[in-house]
Amino acid sequence: MPNSGSPAALSIENERSEARSVGKISVWCLAIIALLEFIRRVVPIQIVQTGAGVFEGFAFLGLAGGGWKFLFHGSTVISMYLQGFARRLFQIAVAVAFPLLVSLYFVKDATSFSLQNAYTSIPWYGVAIIAYVSWAAAELLDDEHPFRGFLIASTVLFVIHFMSHLGYYWEHDNHTDASVAYLDKKTAKHAAETGRYLVWYLGYVTVSYIAMLARLTKLRSKQPMR
Repeated sequence: MPNSGSPAALSIENERSEARSVGKISVWCLAIIALLEFIRRVVPIQIVQTGAGVFEGFAFLGLAGGGWKFLFHGSTVISMYLQGFARRLFQIAVAVAFPLLVSLYFVKDATSFSLQNAYTSIPWYGVAIIAYVSWAAAELLDDEHPFRGFLIASTVLFVIHFMSHLGYYWEHDNHTDASVAYLDKKTAKHAAETGRYLVWYLGYVTVSYIAMLARLTKLRSKQPMR
């Protein structure tokens, strides 16, 4: 059985409760998606199909968010029941498998994949920023279940690249001194076809993981021997 730890430690009861709650939400979202898809197929009325499509999109968002939280809390519960090498191996497997799995979203559009093009186009200032933020954030990682922070990092990076994949970009406006968002689907399409988002995402995740692991190792080296 997992240890209860300090008052600030993770609680297996809370993690179980969260996993059950989001699991139910995910099931409901999946059922709604199935129902709306059925309606779109059998009701040949444009306004009904449009409305069903809109609500189906929201249900997909709920399914994605609920599915991620179920993975997050469910894997934490499993980790809390494991000990020693088994726990470490499980956490490594989850932290590595998740970004590899979601990166398949970018694989489907990489019809003219070019590793050289994707690699040489990486904005290296982004590498520095991600490394710095990940290094700083590593101090907040749970001592016994640090893989949770790695999952969060890979998810944040996926959302950023997912938005860019859809054509949304941000740049600094010198006139207003603020960030401005704009849509450029043509550039996004070319970047997706050459595999830019795939390489960037996995590259940034690697940088983030290395930075957090290095900081975590340094912090643990300073802890007194038990």
